[in-house]
Amino acid sequence: MLNNTFSSNINSQNDQPEVVILVLNWNGWRNTIECVESLFRLRYKNFRIVIIDNASTDDSISRLSEWLDVPDTKRLICTLNQERTEHVFLEPTDVEVQIWKTCKRGEKSILTRLHDSSLIVLRNELNHGYAEGNNIGIRFSMEVFNPPFILLLNNDTTVEQDSLMKLIHSAMIHSDAALFGPIVYWYDDPNRIQYSSGTMSMWTGRRRPLMLNPSVLSSGIDIEVDYLGGVAILIRTSILKNVGLLDSDYFMYTEDVDFSYRVRKNGSRIIQVPSSKITHKGSQSSGGPNSTFVTYYTFRNPILFMKKNARWYNWPTFLISSSIIVALRIFQTVVTDPKRSKSMIIGLMDGFFHK
Repeated sequence: MLNNTFSSNINSQNDQPEVVILVLNWNGWRNTIECVESLFRLRYKNFRIVIIDNASTDDSISRLSEWLDVPDTKRLICTLNQERTEHVFLEPTDVEVQIWKTCKRGEKSILTRLHDSSLIVLRNELNHGYAEGNNIGIRFSMEVFNPPFILLLNNDTTVEQDSLMKLIHSAMIHSDAALFGPIVYWYDDPNRIQYSSGTMSMWTGRRRPLMLNPSVLSSGIDIEVDYLGGVAILIRTSILKNVGLLDSDYFMYTEDVDFSYRVRKNGSRIIQVPSSKITHKGSQSSGGPNSTFVTYYTFRNPILFMKKNARWYNWPTFLISSSIIVALRIFQTVVTDPKRSKSMIIGLMDGFFHK
């Protein structure tokens, strides 16, 4: 348990450090709109939202455009790779953002228009996955706004009104920490915890979530953890120059654990904030936890994580403990769900051979 004493007042917007909130969308415009509408109800006011559309194949862009077409707002859509006359046009690029400072529309530069906007939409030409999709948003945000904090937030979440205030309050207290995360509750059962962070063992590769009883949750006392889940992570951006961005090799899943590991290796702490609460639907864009798509990455990426981060002496215990669990799971599905069983095997092979 950590000391939460802090004397500064961040209730006033003038005292609030700027936060850029990144929301990644892929074929999920309904969830994205619900998420963003909950963000606009936050008590914390010094933030702007950047939606990154990861080459949606549905009508997400037109739906978001229609939703954003509200008079007297400072909302703006920036479209990458396709000119839309009703929106600001940016030259095609997915990795370089300098063009955003030089491109012009009329007499007002795009940079000025971006700084006047509370919500921005970036459209990617390709589906880069969770890691690189968010990296594009991070690069854009650092180049254009250079905020002290960035919040990565899944689009199938809703936030409590004081959730961001609680995270920033924790960040002000724990100046030696770089990542901060809320407790994630089930969307359909908002009093039941869906996900909390916890400890991680390099000997087994396994992660153990915190056991949070009501007294801990009500105490408002922050907890130091080994990792945070990617559903919601507040990043102190000064850490990025030391540890880099999310590792796009993972595509989706485990990149949050890898990022957390690099942050701790750099000497910074990671804080779970029990007083900060969000709700999460879960696996809305990936087909559900039992889909072959999710199964592939949940079997591939832990191997990839160990290859990137483990020492040689971690491998014997990791292989022994993991082999038993993996064998049981493949055996359980080989008859009932052979496609999923095949995804497990392919994921394991690709993890070892880094594909």
